Amino acid sequence: VRTERITWPRVGAVAAAGTLLFFLNGWTLRLPIGTDACAGLYLTTLSAGFVCLLMAGSWASRLLKNNLMDDVFNVENESFMQETRLMTNEYSVNLPTRFYYRKKWQSGWINVVNPFRATMVLGTPGSGKSYAIINNYIKQQIEKAFAMYVYDYKYPDLSEIAYNHLRQHLDAYPVKPQF
Repeated sequence: VRTERITWPRVGAVAAAGTLLFFLNGWTLRLPIGTDACAGLYLTTLSAGFVCLLMAGSWASRLLKNNLMDDVFNVENESFMQETRLMTNEYSVNLPTRFYYRKKWQSGWINVVNPFRATMVLGTPGSGKSYAIINNYIKQQIEKAFAMYVYDYKYPDLSEIAYNHLRQHLDAYPVKPQF
């Protein structure tokens, strides 16, 4: 597209010429010349109109495709502004996030202001549920002096996080937990 001088006015002119030659060539069949000459002229205008329409479509496709090359996967149109305010209360759990908006990475928050209503964490094994959500829940609830039951199915990963974080924040509990 850069080497050829394809512009929208040129595409429009070729499309108009193709439309005229392809659709409005019935008058060639009524010319006072021989049947073979009429048929040849009709076929020529029909073919020329078809080729012009193909060229106009191809050029339009190139122009549109060239404009989309900056954002091939449409990331800009699929991004939106998310919550950037930290909303805390005595029960809230706040998960930090990063999101892409207007060609910049932004920092934001997922604010669960009432975790008692319910929180469901779903995902396949290894998708980062514990790292992104559960660890933050455990740490923030321990910092707010909540009691919890942590059950590790295979390995004591979450229990170790809870225990070590509890040891760092024992001062938050009016009655010190005992084991």
